Amino acid sequence: MAGFEALCKASLNLGQELKAQADNLFCAKVNVSFEDVVTKQQENLSFLTSKLRLLQAKTVSVPPQVNETEINAEGVINDYTETVTLKLIEQQLVKNVTQSNAVKELLATPDEALEPELIERKKNILAVAAEFSDKELKLQHLYNTFKEEHSTLLQMRKEWDTVRAKLKSSQRITQNKEQSEGPLYRKLQSVVAKIEQMRWMIPKLVIAKSRHYDWASDPNSRLKVLALTRQCYTVQSFTDN
Repeated sequence: MAGFEALCKASLNLGQELKAQADNLFCAKVNVSFEDVVTKQQENLSFLTSKLRLLQAKTVSVPPQVNETEINAEGVINDYTETVTLKLIEQQLVKNVTQSNAVKELLATPDEALEPELIERKKNILAVAAEFSDKELKLQHLYNTFKEEHSTLLQMRKEWDTVRAKLKSSQRITQNKEQSEGPLYRKLQSVVAKIEQMRWMIPKLVIAKSRHYDWASDPNSRLKVLALTRQCYTVQSFTDN
């Protein structure tokens, strides 16, 4: 258990150091160079990472009989990993907030109160901001133009569908009119009329001479002929086929 007590003490010390570093980071003044603060924190983080690796090595070297200590040590290592991750996130947030405040303060400060280097940096920031605003306006204009053109396209497509439907309908009517008024159509009407006359005459002829006919054996296939006469023929039946 001595190894576990040493690990607990080391973990407490490490937690206190992390808390102290976090307090120093959040209490840092804006006039302090951010790059120096970040460099120092990176060095501290490297030192803490080395200490964490040392703790991991000690945990691995614990004798096999201390199984419970190994499980607890693994939990402690996971807690340290989570703590380091949170500290990195905090550092990134602090960096973003600090940069944003520094830029706002720089833009709000008159040029007379700034050094030449800061004045040049302020000009560059304003130029980039103006360029970004101009591009954003162009993008919005292009988007509005796209919406208008898209609406026009939909309207034209709708009109085209309507016109195409009318053209198809008029073409179909013209074709039907040509078919009904052409010479072939009149000839077909004449043929169909003759077929209908024959269809009505055949049953009369067949039945008139069937007084002594053997319908059971039907040697002359008169029943088949009568079956054919049941079908009605029209001009439409021929034109559809």
